[in-house]
Amino acid sequence: MRHPTLVAFAVTTATLAPAALLALDAGPAQRAKLFANRSRSLDVDDAHITVALDRNFTDAGGTVHVKLGADKPARVAVVVVGSTGNENQRMEAPPRAIAHEVVDLVADEAGTVAADVPVRLAGAALEGPSGALAHYQFYVMAPDVADKFESWRRARTDGQRRAAVAPRSSELAKLTNNIEASWTPADEFRAYRPKTIAALDAYTRRRYSGFTIKAPNRAPVGETFIAAVVIKNPTNHPAHVTVNMRMPLVDEGMFADDAVTIASPKSEGELELAPGETRRVEFTVTAHHKGTLALEATLDCGDDCKLPYEAPAFEAVDIVSSSRS
Repeated sequence: MRHPTLVAFAVTTATLAPAALLALDAGPAQRAKLFANRSRSLDVDDAHITVALDRNFTDAGGTVHVKLGADKPARVAVVVVGSTGNENQRMEAPPRAIAHEVVDLVADEAGTVAADVPVRLAGAALEGPSGALAHYQFYVMAPDVADKFESWRRARTDGQRRAAVAPRSSELAKLTNNIEASWTPADEFRAYRPKTIAALDAYTRRRYSGFTIKAPNRAPVGETFIAAVVIKNPTNHPAHVTVNMRMPLVDEGMFADDAVTIASPKSEGELELAPGETRRVEFTVTAHHKGTLALEATLDCGDDCKLPYEAPAFEAVDIVSSSRS
């Protein structure tokens, strides 16, 4: 489950402004573009099976549908596991069990062999020590292989894990080796082309009504736009808050570290929030090439903080051709 580390950028200016001055419209379409919605295939016995997800990104608790199709009847297992939050921390971090369902693919009256498996995405932790998103991995495999995978996931020692996925040359052993590689930053993935296991990824964000990023759904390349963090103090206690914005490098929608400028507040993003007060912090953002740009807002309100925002706010903006070009 290794993914690039989050990279923060800070430059010069931003402003504090009253909340609700603007209603900008970055939304689900932009967030979805950050993650490639690919399909995969596998062979189980003599059946060829295709696998796809109806979406790769949703808010925590949302449902993703696994779409299965086959050229003949077959039985497969759909296994979903989630991030633990301990990835790249030099500790054993077997993924959390989310779903495990055996599916019989049978032909309907028209002769079509297909199935739809809904999976609610809940239970995974934010990936890594400072992640903005929870990561879910979907695997489709033969039921007996899925049982071995679960034995590996539950194993307590290296010896038990090796025995669960033996032989070492199996596709399952290669898959679990790559999962284990995400536990330690120095370990390397081993590329292979699976034929009997299909793997797809999905992500969720925690959504807070009182801690959001407001940004346009699109902005011209090379032109500055405003991305505002709107934060509310819903408690009965005043809060001293430091707000930052950065660009998380997530999956396919990666911008190089010199491709985006995010201008942060001269005040270092510090503000005082009275009980019940909502404030708005405006950052200026300039992206220097086209694509979909992910934005993440973080806050720090000290060890005694009572604000109910454990995860960063997350949003995405389409960067499109400039009208000047």
